[in-house]
Amino acid sequence: QRRVHGYCEQSIYNPQTVNFLLKGCKDLYTMWGHYDCETTFSTTTLKSRQTGPTHIKFANGNTLFLTYPKKKITGVTAGNHVTYFYGPFRIEDKENSLKAMIFFDYGKTSLLRGRKKNCKRDEFEGLLYRSNPTSVPLSKAKQIADLKDVKTPISKITGSWYTHLLIGEDEYWKIDYSIPSTIDYEKSPLPSDWTVSYTHLRAHETLRYLVCRLLLEKKK
Repeated sequence: QRRVHGYCEQSIYNPQTVNFLLKGCKDLYTMWGHYDCETTFSTTTLKSRQTGPTHIKFANGNTLFLTYPKKKITGVTAGNHVTYFYGPFRIEDKENSLKAMIFFDYGKTSLLRGRKKNCKRDEFEGLLYRSNPTSVPLSKAKQIADLKDVKTPISKITGSWYTHLLIGEDEYWKIDYSIPSTIDYEKSPLPSDWTVSYTHLRAHETLRYLVCRLLLEKKK
């Protein structure tokens, strides 16, 4: 069966921090990390981002490092309710100096810099390349032309998170024929939740407390 086992838990209540672990089918990969949720609200728009590292380690030993784009929700209090991504999505193989930078809502309009927004909000573009070390923060890049660490371009990445994904000329995903994933929840995966309510215990546990409790349980 093509089944992925996932575990996640909110370990800090404020700021909200969620730790997670995913085990791929046949142990082909392991994905782990944590998210610190940062949110700002102005007028009718809600902006959020999930900081924190994400790693994927494959069976052959290769490890990828990921950071995610930001998310914006408009029309929270009035107007049309629209959710979309913006900013860069980075995937990096540091050991082999390979990197993919994907930009959502790219090419923002700027008369001073000569930029013109010519994409829809669901579209993205990016580049897979071999990288050089650079002191310029990649978070400042808003489109492919802003990348300062490109040593050797490998392939362009284009698509829409509604419909398809292209890397070069090869189509890696398409909504028309891709089988959506389903989630099967396990009952009571955490023994400490059986006798204590979530709001009473789990929401107030910090990661430090969880580690100390685990060490005490092992000592017993």
